Amino acid sequence: MTDEPKRGRIADLPLEVRRAQEIERQRELDEGLTRRHLAIAKYERSFLALQLARILTLAAKLRGD
Repeated sequence: MTDEPKRGRIADLPLEVRRAQEIERQRELDEGLTRRHLAIAKYERSFLALQLARILTLAAKLRGD
């Protein structure tokens, strides 16, 4: 018995099928990276908004407002 999948090796597939699979894999990677980028950007905006609120609160306290 081997651990090789029953569908065969990728190299045994026709070139068009391999290209289509590679395009699909790349699309999935691109979508994942885009989602990650958007999540990081959202976190950064939230963090910066919190920092601004803290600075404004501290400035108000220092002025005696």
